[in-house]
Amino acid sequence: METRYNDATINRPDGNRMIEGPVVFSDLPEISRQLWSEKAYATNELNGITVFKTDNLTTVLTILKKGTHINKNELEGPYSLLVLNGKLSIKTEGEKYKLRTGQMLNLQARVEFSIVAEKETVLLHSTAQ
Repeated sequence: METRYNDATINRPDGNRMIEGPVVFSDLPEISRQLWSEKAYATNELNGITVFKTDNLTTVLTILKKGTHINKNELEGPYSLLVLNGKLSIKTEGEKYKLRTGQMLNLQARVEFSIVAEKETVLLHSTAQ
């Protein structure tokens, strides 16, 4: 199994961290604090970081400000959303869901959805290929 690390960027000069390997540990509270402290969150509606990535699965931790809209997405693979803290409204094809802390929603491939952050939210979401 290949071990891969992300590349540091101007926004995350200390960003080299393992994202693929036999075992990848993620300290989600610490990563959340990092995301809140970054300039990207101060100047944008959301900020996120990939915590795990393989050819078949990508997992991202994202923080969203209250009122953030993510409109009309449709992914090629299954998609899983877990609200670690906060509240989201999610609209799918004909259905509406309110997700609160500790709640999860799973979507099959090619299901169109939109997201609105009802309050500041920490979201762990995964996409399979």
